[in-house]
Amino acid sequence: MKKNDFNYHPIQLRDVRVLSLFIKDNPHYDVEAGSKEDYSNFSFFHTHSEFDSERKAFAVKVRATIGVNEEPELCEEQEHCYPFKLDVELVGMFEVVDTNSFDENDIPSFAKQNAPLILYPYLREHVYSLTTRAGYESAVLPLFEVSPFKIQR
Repeated sequence: MKKNDFNYHPIQLRDVRVLSLFIKDNPHYDVEAGSKEDYSNFSFFHTHSEFDSERKAFAVKVRATIGVNEEPELCEEQEHCYPFKLDVELVGMFEVVDTNSFDENDIPSFAKQNAPLILYPYLREHVYSLTTRAGYESAVLPLFEVSPFKIQR
């Protein structure tokens, strides 16, 4: 599929929705002892639905958490403590617009490997925006190195 000077990918992201935005202050965090936070130790989860061949679509959920499983005792060691507990979950709806160009058998691999990384910038923006609006130092999630997607036949 070609539009203008660009070739469009046979799978397109059609919608991104917020499933949950949660942030709660951590009363055990010592603001005075705190320094610039490093959020590279966040948790990232993803899952996907089965491909719906009638609708030619599938869904992918992504989720980021910071400090959610943190024990209050860990705040005695400030480097293991965050000023808040955060949980952000999004779902993306993907459509296979050209089944002639993308084999249906390769969709689960795409949904598991590529689609979460396509949604990651949306997740990063919500984490950044939520922490900023809540009055904390902005949490910027790290970038990932991405290996090229190769179909093994």
